[in-house]
Amino acid sequence: MTKDSLKPRNRYLIIGLGLFLGLILSLILSFNYWLKIAVEKVLSSTLGVPTQIARLSFNPLAGSLEIERLIVENPGGFSSPFLLGIQSFDLQLLPSSLFLPTIEIQSFNLDHLEIYIEQGFSLNLTPVLNHLKENAKNAKSPENRTAPETKFKASRISIEQVEFHAKLPFWERSLKLPNVNLEDLQTNDGQGLPLSEIFSQIISKVIAPVLRDNLLEIPKALLEALRRSFATSVANI
Repeated sequence: MTKDSLKPRNRYLIIGLGLFLGLILSLILSFNYWLKIAVEKVLSSTLGVPTQIARLSFNPLAGSLEIERLIVENPGGFSSPFLLGIQSFDLQLLPSSLFLPTIEIQSFNLDHLEIYIEQGFSLNLTPVLNHLKENAKNAKSPENRTAPETKFKASRISIEQVEFHAKLPFWERSLKLPNVNLEDLQTNDGQGLPLSEIFSQIISKVIAPVLRDNLLEIPKALLEALRRSFATSVANI
């Protein structure tokens, strides 16, 4: 067999390999696209307001999830840009736990978190906190559960570059808050928590310095509204 006769075969092999790699890449991109839609749907349902993600990348074999630009929108009737925005975060899961009732989060690193708290006729955060509380309550009621709910344990959650914005008509302030670190998020007996309770604890930890120290010198009406929302919707602030 001559070198000239091998050239077409080599060419076909290269073309075939290129098509195969292109198919694999297409499947990965398609998987991430549909997963992004699914995650947006779960977060929107958990928080009770629309949630958008710019980009998502998930590697199930490594258990790694990366998300860029996650936006939790305001309830209707508010003018601030959004309720909560995250520039990027990466999540490291225990791969084997993806097939179990409780998913184990080994690390959750979040970079640049922005929260806008706005007081109009009501507080924009209140409907979300009430929705989280209702989800947590329903999760504990067997009669409201059609299938076992996926729960989560988190070994470590780290949040850096936290910005807090408070807004009233004709008054607005912004402040950079301390970094947030949470460890061993689980029940006292080592069981997993509903996703809504994980969110509640994160929001509670971020907002706590504002409520405790009133670093922004927030007007009394807004500060009391914030405290009432957390007192009635989130435990252990």
